[in-house]
Amino acid sequence: MKLKLFTLLLWTLSSYTLAQTLSGRLLNTDKEPIPYAHIQLDKSNYGTITNDSGYFSLKIKSGFTNINFSSIGYEGKNLPLSDLSFEGIQIFELKNSKISMSEVAVKGTFDSATWYVEKAIKNIGKNYPKKKHSQIAFYREATIRDTSYARMLDAIVLLSERGINKQSEDTRYEILRKRQTNDNRDISWRQSLQNWLYQDLGPYTVNKANPTKPMGPYNQDQNDFLLSSEISKIRKERPERLLYEGFIEENIFEITDRFLNNGKEYLEITTDNDSSKFQYKNTINPVAKMIISKEDFAIVQFEKIQELVNKEEKSILTAQSISEGIKSHYLIKWKKNSMDEKYYVHYIRDAAVGNNATRIIGVANMQQAFDSKFQTGFVKQVNEWYVLENRDYEKIHWTQGAAHDYDIYELKPTKRLGITFEDINSMPVNPINQKMLEDLTENNSIDELFIEE
Repeated sequence: MKLKLFTLLLWTLSSYTLAQTLSGRLLNTDKEPIPYAHIQLDKSNYGTITNDSGYFSLKIKSGFTNINFSSIGYEGKNLPLSDLSFEGIQIFELKNSKISMSEVAVKGTFDSATWYVEKAIKNIGKNYPKKKHSQIAFYREATIRDTSYARMLDAIVLLSERGINKQSEDTRYEILRKRQTNDNRDISWRQSLQNWLYQDLGPYTVNKANPTKPMGPYNQDQNDFLLSSEISKIRKERPERLLYEGFIEENIFEITDRFLNNGKEYLEITTDNDSSKFQYKNTINPVAKMIISKEDFAIVQFEKIQELVNKEEKSILTAQSISEGIKSHYLIKWKKNSMDEKYYVHYIRDAAVGNNATRIIGVANMQQAFDSKFQTGFVKQVNEWYVLENRDYEKIHWTQGAAHDYDIYELKPTKRLGITFEDINSMPVNPINQKMLEDLTENNSIDELFIEE
């Protein structure tokens, strides 16, 4: 009898441990949030990342003893799980690990910004996987119509990738699970740019701009124009991929920061272009940043940012921004796999004016935009992609796959592989907030938010 009671007690305790969730916020010593930081249990691949406000939520599975926090630019931290409280939101801090920028680099010389970018491009084939592989990822899409959330969607997606040397359009997608809100975007299709710009599948939108892959004939989009002087070429993606032969010649590079992370040194390099031939130079200033590992010259993070140039007179180009003075922000992060020492896509955040393809102007209703003097009639969207698992390649049959020009909102999930939203250990992207509930539900209830198909 005592043995049975002891066994029952052990089962109860292990079940309680399994169900515990750690919620927290990661800050630096100045009490500022650290976005997109890695959090993992022990040395496993089980973990999450912080969102753009530094918050995270992670289910703690039994068997783990420590939690690790790391972010480029900060000293890592390892804490025993037994020392943590699981009540409320816990605050964690990381110390800055920037290295003194005492040396001035000269363009084109050894150890200069340009030299590191050239080395990184030459090592793309060595640092990223050429073999076929698949990933399971959590995808969240949120669309704002003027000032209110108008549509949200979550999906669990199977991605089958043919390798870094293949074009992004060769990647295949299968929607395994999906849940969504009502669609209140109120887009006037005749009067919007959607009439002639295609509608991209959301997961394809975030993956197609991977700068380490070659660009194919269908993977060109004026929405992402940046950094190249040849903007006059219609529907040409900007920036060109890193493999584009003019990338080094057409851009100016500067080392803007040096970091230490887990004993390894990283460089932040800012990229700018000769704006004299840039078509929208009076309205938009294109900027890009990359973080390169000095150890193996791998690019571990790449950003594209379109900044608005200050302009008193409002136009259709300057009327709408995703944040103060920013038209679009694309961020992609890679994570090294200990099994093959290759860097795999781990997280992507794609925020822009417009809905998927319509990112320059973002008009939902042209007549409304003009009538309101560009105060209303617009949409903006945030798409985020967080990889849950890397796995062996699985071919996606065309009857299960999602075409690149589909609206994911209209697709039926296949519900294969037995994965559900309850199986996901964390959802670190674009967190549900009170305004989303107020805008998208009648009773401000999260239980009313999504309808799962």
